[in-house]
Amino acid sequence: MKTAALVWLALLLTACAAPPKPIAVKGQTQWAGRISLVVEASPIIQNTAGFTLTGSASAGQLELFNPLGAKAANIFWTSESAVLTNDQGVKNFANLATALQQLLQTHIPVEALFDWLAGVPHDANGWKADLSRYAEGRLFLTRNQPLPRAEMRIALEK
Repeated sequence: MKTAALVWLALLLTACAAPPKPIAVKGQTQWAGRISLVVEASPIIQNTAGFTLTGSASAGQLELFNPLGAKAANIFWTSESAVLTNDQGVKNFANLATALQQLLQTHIPVEALFDWLAGVPHDANGWKADLSRYAEGRLFLTRNQPLPRAEMRIALEK
């Protein structure tokens, strides 16, 4: 638990730095920016990171960056498995959703996340998306049920 807190403390500090621009890969969708997640658990979980995301719900790569722009975590996934690499080592998971839950300490609906990033409304697993500022690169996502309540803010680079 102490190690997880240190990982998230490092990620929390990433709001101060922009991640490096992703390298374009022909035919793959890419996003970059900052992400902030607050889970109203006991104790409250707060995470902030710079990120680059390449691919789709079925295959891709997510990189999270610390304040100095160094990679803090990486998830690579296919339709068969996901691999999470961070300061705790390398862990294998059955899918991206399970790897994200381990990393973020809450469930994130993967299919919906990719829709939201594309500006497409998608209510899933209690999550709702406010895409009213999508043209500005801002997404505000909330989950009221199941508890604990969670809020995610995404600021995409233009």
